[in-house]
Amino acid sequence: MKILKVLIGLIFLIVFCCGCVNENYNSGKKESYSKKNLKHIKIIDRDKRTEVELPFENLSSFSSYKDDIYISVGDKNPYGMANKLINFNKKTKKVTTLFTSKFSDPSVQGVQTNGKWLTWIDSDGYGTKINIYLMNIETKKIEAVMHENDPSIQNSFPVLSDSHLAWIYYDRKKEKSYVMIRDLNKHRNTKIHSLNSHTLQNNDLSVQNKKILFTDVEKKGGICYIYDIPKQKLYHFRVPHKNIGWGELLNDHQFVYLSFNSSSFSDNKLVLYNTSTKKVKEFSNKKMGVDGLQKDSSNHLFVHMDGYEDYQIYKVNENTITKLGKLNESDIFDISTNQMGDYLMMKDKTDKRSSLLITTSDLPLN
Repeated sequence: MKILKVLIGLIFLIVFCCGCVNENYNSGKKESYSKKNLKHIKIIDRDKRTEVELPFENLSSFSSYKDDIYISVGDKNPYGMANKLINFNKKTKKVTTLFTSKFSDPSVQGVQTNGKWLTWIDSDGYGTKINIYLMNIETKKIEAVMHENDPSIQNSFPVLSDSHLAWIYYDRKKEKSYVMIRDLNKHRNTKIHSLNSHTLQNNDLSVQNKKILFTDVEKKGGICYIYDIPKQKLYHFRVPHKNIGWGELLNDHQFVYLSFNSSSFSDNKLVLYNTSTKKVKEFSNKKMGVDGLQKDSSNHLFVHMDGYEDYQIYKVNENTITKLGKLNESDIFDISTNQMGDYLMMKDKTDKRSSLLITTSDLPLN
């Protein structure tokens, strides 16, 4: 789940540009948190037709399962980023704090849940230290998946698949990136592949039906990998585009990725690949400038592009790509979905000093 991938990109850029620091942190100024200035979060449940306000300054990332929404929020954090992970139950309206950042300049992000497990990352404001945590929702036990604050590695954001967790980490000593998978029941980590490239475009994973997709760039061009978790088998697919990334699994034989035509991140196209036919289909013959990408469990793609104010919605079938319209909400900053077909959309209303989180089970199509 994926949280909006541009957020992953921002963390990545911070990590590899260590001279760049959080503006508030660098200035040394702390914002005054009087009642007049305090922001809040409003959760709008369209199914139940309810609205609830939570006393937090902002929200960063979120994921849901049935009535439980897990959100990383800012709670009197002078650096303006999320420093806590909370659970909000839509039925009882109860709020429970699950985790508080261990950093003085914190950023809690990458929240994902599948109902049994909950994962997130705790990072410092520079992004130089990224620790991955996991919680068993039934027992509430929290554990770190690798040694915390290990200076020799750099973790990316994880993805959940049933009883497994996967992520990419960079070994600073070897200057090499690896795809890792953790058996959550056995508490065991395993390297499943060594990557050729370590870039913003190829720094994330996608998961669907116990399969993990990741991309890489080699001398021969772009290559996509699918790891079948139950079979413990890795499949590779060479694609006709040289520079690729941002892969997303749709189902057991289709995935999408971005092809990049230049050094500019925004100079890209969205491409559909069919593993059965080995054929590709571009969503457009023109530059698309995709900077936000999300999927649901029904082969819908939510795509944010240069030149568009709102997310555009596409439907992928076996041989066709249909543009259905756009989100029925404007100014959506991030969107996520879960396996029950629920949609969560985040709208940042800074002018009214509130952040909105909208939840609905209906396809939010205009």
